[in-house]
Amino acid sequence: INDILDLSKIETGKMSLHCETFEPGDLLDQACETITPQLLAQGNELQKSDFSELPTLYNDANKFRQIFTNLLSNACKFTRDGTITVTARQIPGREGWQEFAVSDTGIGMDEEQQAKVFDAFVQADASTSANYGGTGLGLAICRDYCSLMGGSISVESAPGAGSTFTILLPSDPESARAAA
Repeated sequence: INDILDLSKIETGKMSLHCETFEPGDLLDQACETITPQLLAQGNELQKSDFSELPTLYNDANKFRQIFTNLLSNACKFTRDGTITVTARQIPGREGWQEFAVSDTGIGMDEEQQAKVFDAFVQADASTSANYGGTGLGLAICRDYCSLMGGSISVESAPGAGSTFTILLPSDPESARAAA
């Protein structure tokens, strides 16, 4: 229900940012800890890059955490006895921007599935909901949160070869909008 309410707020322009300065590495570590039971249940291994060198972000910490908790949860759901990797870095030549990625070695998606994976109430295909559960709202909310935060999300995937979701976020959404 909270996902539906969040989506409604976003669509009606009622969702706002609550910006604060935060360490993105700390929140990524928290999101990784949150999914530990799911990792163990699916027999997955988690690999993380070193987050200690990331600069602080001035953005919405709660939405940031929710994006990565959702992406990591999805990676666990669609991966069994595999690897989930979280990476983060400053984007070379693009000051004030950071790139975050969540990759898995799970079931993957074809191009048609990738084209609609960020649509609300849509999953990769009909069997996905039957086999894995879910409402098809999580990635739509991630996309909307990324946009609201001044950034973007994209996916690269191949059937049987896993998926990588890449998030680009500005250190400060106001400065990103001013530069646009």
